[in-house]
Amino acid sequence: SDTVFSLVLSATDKAAAALLLNKDGTASVDSTTYNLAAAEDWAAGADAAVVVADLTGNGITVSNVAVPTITSSTYNSGSGVLVVTGTGFTHLAGAANDVIANKFTLRGQGGATYTLTDTANVEVGSDTVFSLVLSATDKAAAALLLNKDGTASVDSTTYNLAAAEDWEAGASVAVTIADLTGNVITVGGNNVAPSIGGAVAAQSVADNATLLPFSTLTITDPDVGATEIVRVALDAAAKGTFTAASLIASGFSTADSGLTYTHAAGTPMAVQAAIRALVFQPGSGRLGVGQTETTTFTVSANDGIAGVVSNTTTTVVATGVNLAPSALGLSSLTVNQNAGNNAPVGTLSATDPNPGDTHTYALISGNGVNDSGNAVFNIAGSTLRISQPASQLPGAYNILVRATDAGGLTVDKPLTIVLDDGRAPVVSSFNRVQSDPTNRASVDYTVTFSENVSGVDAGDFAIVTTGTAAGAIGAVTQISSNTYTVKVNGLIGDGTLRVDLKSSGTGITDAVNTPIAAGFAGQTYTVDHTAPTNTIATLAFSSDTGVSSTDFVTETAQQIISGTLMDALAVNEFVQVSLDNGGTWIAATAVAGSSVWSLASQMLSGAAVMKVRVVDNVGNVGVERAQAYSISGPQEFPSPPVLPSPPDTDRDSIPQSIEDGVTSLSGSKGGANGDGNGDGIADGLQTSVASLPWSVNAGGQIRYVTLSNDQNLSLSQVQTKAIPQNLPANVRLPLGLLAFDVDGVAIGSAVKMSVFIDAGIAFNGYWKQNKVGRWVDIADSITSVGNKVRVDFTLRDGGEFDLDGVANGHISDPGGPGFLQATSLAVSALALPDAAPRNAKALDFQVTFSDSVRNVDVNDFSIASTGSAKGAITRVDKISDSVYRVHVDNVAGDGSIAVSLNRLTTDITDLNNNLISSSFTSAPHVLQGDIGLRSNTDKIAGLYALLYHRAPDQSGLAYWNQEMKQGKTIFDIAREFAGHSRFLSDFGSASNRQYVEAIYQQGLGSAGDDKGIAYWTAKINLGETRADMLAEFTIASLTANLVAAHDAHAITDAEYVVAAARQNSLLNRIDVGTAFVNQFGALSNPLAALDSDKAYHAAQLVQAKIDGTDASLQQALTQLHVATTIEAVLLQFMLAASVQLIGQSEQVATFT
Repeated sequence: SDTVFSLVLSATDKAAAALLLNKDGTASVDSTTYNLAAAEDWAAGADAAVVVADLTGNGITVSNVAVPTITSSTYNSGSGVLVVTGTGFTHLAGAANDVIANKFTLRGQGGATYTLTDTANVEVGSDTVFSLVLSATDKAAAALLLNKDGTASVDSTTYNLAAAEDWEAGASVAVTIADLTGNVITVGGNNVAPSIGGAVAAQSVADNATLLPFSTLTITDPDVGATEIVRVALDAAAKGTFTAASLIASGFSTADSGLTYTHAAGTPMAVQAAIRALVFQPGSGRLGVGQTETTTFTVSANDGIAGVVSNTTTTVVATGVNLAPSALGLSSLTVNQNAGNNAPVGTLSATDPNPGDTHTYALISGNGVNDSGNAVFNIAGSTLRISQPASQLPGAYNILVRATDAGGLTVDKPLTIVLDDGRAPVVSSFNRVQSDPTNRASVDYTVTFSENVSGVDAGDFAIVTTGTAAGAIGAVTQISSNTYTVKVNGLIGDGTLRVDLKSSGTGITDAVNTPIAAGFAGQTYTVDHTAPTNTIATLAFSSDTGVSSTDFVTETAQQIISGTLMDALAVNEFVQVSLDNGGTWIAATAVAGSSVWSLASQMLSGAAVMKVRVVDNVGNVGVERAQAYSISGPQEFPSPPVLPSPPDTDRDSIPQSIEDGVTSLSGSKGGANGDGNGDGIADGLQTSVASLPWSVNAGGQIRYVTLSNDQNLSLSQVQTKAIPQNLPANVRLPLGLLAFDVDGVAIGSAVKMSVFIDAGIAFNGYWKQNKVGRWVDIADSITSVGNKVRVDFTLRDGGEFDLDGVANGHISDPGGPGFLQATSLAVSALALPDAAPRNAKALDFQVTFSDSVRNVDVNDFSIASTGSAKGAITRVDKISDSVYRVHVDNVAGDGSIAVSLNRLTTDITDLNNNLISSSFTSAPHVLQGDIGLRSNTDKIAGLYALLYHRAPDQSGLAYWNQEMKQGKTIFDIAREFAGHSRFLSDFGSASNRQYVEAIYQQGLGSAGDDKGIAYWTAKINLGETRADMLAEFTIASLTANLVAAHDAHAITDAEYVVAAARQNSLLNRIDVGTAFVNQFGALSNPLAALDSDKAYHAAQLVQAKIDGTDASLQQALTQLHVATTIEAVLLQFMLAASVQLIGQSEQVATFT
């Protein structure tokens, strides 16, 4: 037709036209009028010379425009490209504006939906397909929903793409184009879950052995860069555990007490190697012999994208084998002496890893010490019994018991059984040590208890006085297990003084903690510090041949010296004369009530000064009168003039007036004076009893002595003599010698002599020289009788100690009561020569004697322990003639342990057979079985010691403990410490190395080693903060198991000793620091963190001199115990310390 033609557009042209002609009518969606432009020569039949181009004004009327419809889509989770397929997609003029991305909503996992937010809009290049490239935000959200390749998610939710209204900008607004359902998304490119293989079931192991249950297990994951978190769960935690070493080596850990073990994310190869390294140890004590138990392991792997993959194939079958019992116990360790024959002590029991195992018990032989009491006991079944308690002495008995299980395996245990006497301890005696009366500034008492006791201290005693007498309880010293001395210091005034044991609140107990039954009144001292007021009126020689009869210049050497007093001599006063200007004093003859005195038969020579004085019976000295004298000329010795002798009724060479002055024995019916032996008859009237004053040559004190015998034989020539000069070095005769003759003795027979001496001077023998000149103790007995000490000894006529050595019925005796003192041999030191950790399994104590010794063995030493601490002395090695090493093995428990040498039980002597003079105990060594178990208080106090070099205070310690209870760690607290101004002032200018060096020097008390300093400095240099380094250093110092490291040869012997000293130094400082807080409470709180603050400075001083030795800990605690105020702490510790702290400009000595 010449008016119409039709073109059927090709598919390509039709698709392109659809993008332009996108709306029914004559204009497009954006109101552009449709136009058909025909180019030149569009009509081939027209004349070529005619222009036929028709470009404008040719409107097009469009109909049947298709609605944009989505039919399907695909999504690649790796690239984030969403390809949408459908029909009728149209174009809107402009760039990147055809498809509106935020109109699309994804539906997937769990039915959840997500609408795209910031993915860019795109152009439509085709009416059937377009692509959206999801933004990072939208891609991440899509991954959570479209989590599995295919058309459905992991939980089988079908994927869907919903397009909201106006999603296609090129479509007519009059047309509804929303397409919400039925648009399935096909997902590809998602993660592949890991795979677990190679598991082995029914693996066999003995319950006391270990195995690698996952040695063939495989973990794979094809995804590039995949990492897996691996967990191993036991079906029951009690069935077993993985060894600590394998957990450390593999990197697994547990947070639920061993039910589940987790390894952090790692490559499949890394986590496979880790799980293969796990070593399984079946649970102990679950299986009887031959019984089995299966443990099922659930292994799971999670790559964080796919679901968790689990495998339960791995099982281990443990079979019970017989194991030795691990411990032996006894229900009671004490038994009463009155319990009766075969009385039960307690029930024996054994701890055995095999449930239901049975045991038999027996006493076995040991090393001679730990089994020394075996014979006293017997075992019936599981009951330990004491055979005949009534026939045994109360005390501790060592036994060695063995428990044997049904399979013949054993465990041995040394036990100490205490046989209780069933009675509370009481005081047996409470006696004066010095003479009475006394003018001393200090006196001592000896208190003896009925049995061994402990808990005796100064607070247990009280002073009772009369008159102006006063004093204070001083030191209480243990002499033996049941004997103590109590010192009274600052004795002043006149009157009486007595020390009593308090009747309550003493804390004194016996070995089985039975408290003392009652108090006790000690003996009374008469205290006299007032000197005699009587003075010398006149003195004269019996022959003065000088210019005058009173110039004391004479040619006569032998003189009777006499004179008068200003007043009559009082009772208990005496006149003394010195012929050598006070070097030696001689008792003159003077009678109470008379003012006349005389000194007969003195041989003088040369020129000298004579002195005369009045003294009382306690040694108070009156005013001395001095007189120069000179013996010149031919020194002829004329016979002295015969003077009338004072009456001597009983002819014992002692005037009756002198004998009448002796203090009577307590309870005598003969009166207060004159009856020294208490037989009711005046000594001056009996030929067989003699009493006279006994002088000490240079001391000025006078004591009476009374001599008697058991056969009423006559005594004569009774006199005292000076202290001999040839005594052995360890023998004292404080009163000199007593010489006498005994007449009427049956030829060759023996006579028992008794000497009564005023109490107050200690004696332990009666000493005489034998025929070869050796001094020998011949005392039969020494007893306290009332107010006197009685010494009994036996002499035989013609015997070794009869001076004339002839059996002639006459005995002559010079001898005297004395005291053997073994001061020539003592223990100089007893201590650990090298530092030992608090969890040491063995300790070597070194004992040093003051001289070469012999007879040293294990029986000379004993263990003193507290708490559950224990150990056994196994041998003693000789280092030199005066140095020995005491080995203590099997050290265990918590508490403290020390080694003691008891002078009362040892047979150690020097080469002259002198015994040890005093007992000695080492400083206690603190024991802690689990060195890694540290309280929060320990950790906090450790920070104070290392950083601030001081003890904590009560408020600070309480505050930080509360913080840790609420979840803070020691690292948190160290960081807050480091934020304090004190930290900045002390360490702000220090380099990292100087900071580490200060922690070692000030905190541990010694310079660090180069290796250690370099290690900790490097940590800070590599980024660790100083505070975190301090916290890590604190924990490492407190919990390092040096014993285990040494046993494993991880450190040398020398490194072990140095490390132990440093660790002990910190632990000792912590112990003293917490003791400081406990003792002073709120008084320990400083007002400011300044050295000038008293409490702050005291906290520094208590730790200043503490090192890694037991002695320094004991000394510091002792000093702290006696200090009752902060000021007293400053005084006590400043005397022993001079400290320069970092940041200080003043020495401690300047603090007042």
